[in-house]
Amino acid sequence: MTRLREIKQLGRMKAEPRRWFTSHEMDLTVWLAPSGKPAAFQFCYGKGNHEKALTWRPESGFGHHAVDDGEHAGGGGKMTPILGRTEPIDVPMVVSLFATAGVALPEGVRRFVSEKLAELQTGSCIPAP
Repeated sequence: MTRLREIKQLGRMKAEPRRWFTSHEMDLTVWLAPSGKPAAFQFCYGKGNHEKALTWRPESGFGHHAVDDGEHAGGGGKMTPILGRTEPIDVPMVVSLFATAGVALPEGVRRFVSEKLAELQTGSCIPAP
């Protein structure tokens, strides 16, 4: 498993207050508050093989969904990936994936996501259906 690395050249997304980290197997998007501190995140894993997305936002809490990669859309061309149906989550597996892949993330980002995953792991936050 490869570690997440930051994509600094966000192109048209540059105006949005977020940071994007990626590897061959997963992506982490972290939305930033006006202060520059992490405010929300989406951790996508299983890229290329039944991808799933765990999202946490302060206004809605956790959500866990399958990702429709847009490869099999009608009309012939690839479509933009979208969140699909709600999926059950293997919390210990997701926590382990993040712990391994996120080891080299900036401290504030790693701590923010790790703290939210700890809340999920203790059951104090349940993903929304």
